[in-house]
Amino acid sequence: MTTSKLIVVVGATGGQGGSVLETFLKDPAWLVRGITRNPSSPRAKTLQSRGVDIIRADLNDPLSLAKAFQDASVIFAISDFWGIYSESNESNESDDPDKPKPGSLFNEWVKEKETQQLKNIINEAAKITSLERFVISSLPNVTKLTGGKYTNVCHFDSKANAVEYGEQHQPDLWSKASVFLPGYFLNNFLDHPMSKPTKGDNGRIQFSTNLDLDTKLPFIAHDQDSGPFVKSLVQSSPNKSVIGYRAWLTFRQLVEIFSNVTGHETEILKFPLGQFTWDCEPDLRDELRETFAFINEVGLHGGDEAGYIHPFALETPPDVQSIEDWISSQNWEKLLGH
Repeated sequence: MTTSKLIVVVGATGGQGGSVLETFLKDPAWLVRGITRNPSSPRAKTLQSRGVDIIRADLNDPLSLAKAFQDASVIFAISDFWGIYSESNESNESDDPDKPKPGSLFNEWVKEKETQQLKNIINEAAKITSLERFVISSLPNVTKLTGGKYTNVCHFDSKANAVEYGEQHQPDLWSKASVFLPGYFLNNFLDHPMSKPTKGDNGRIQFSTNLDLDTKLPFIAHDQDSGPFVKSLVQSSPNKSVIGYRAWLTFRQLVEIFSNVTGHETEILKFPLGQFTWDCEPDLRDELRETFAFINEVGLHGGDEAGYIHPFALETPPDVQSIEDWISSQNWEKLLGH
């Protein structure tokens, strides 16, 4: 009788982590443990009822991570820059010693905090003797890849800095590690003001963007596709860094597919870098302006110099649906207010 292996998933109730849980739950060869700060949340309770071992752990607390990682064969690591950003922005505890100092750059503070959380995960994972594979969700190092031209893309650099730390300081762990780089989230077209389409006065569906219309980039349904990608990395030999995507398209091609699938007439409103159709917080302007500049000039995946491979190069490529499938599954009439 074979013994089931255990995968421990950080961010169990989030989009990427949730997809990883769903994928491994379908495989009886695996036991699944999910880490969350709030085991009593409805999502955590639902997962628990489906057989997931839900463990409370805090990414700021290494001891809680050590307990959660016990006996793991595989660990999927992820952090949440925007979660830290939102929670810290909304907190009124100005005397909190862990808050950014007055006058300091808030995004820079969030970057350092996220990097430290990932370092905590890396350091505790390195102590697990049963571990066979470590998969971490990350993004390219914009500062390094642009030679210091763009230094404000903190939500990329925070993750990349942690990966670099792991490579340098935990070589044994990194000998069994792989990196998952998710592409541009299709869900941004559902719930984010920078991408969500609107109906114009002319009746056409309008897509606003700062992206170059003919620059190709990877698009992914992160809450559905992350699991198949992570499982492919687990089934392949280590030391892979893979770009996660359903399709490699230009923004123009994506909008054309939307029109073909839905039957809606569309138009694209191209805005200069730093100009937005929504009320962008001042703290975010440089972050997003440089993010789109990097994508336009280098590529979301960091270009060929970043060392990432495409999914078809994996020994066991992931099986994901098409962009057309994703578009056709959404309730656009409701989203567009029809």
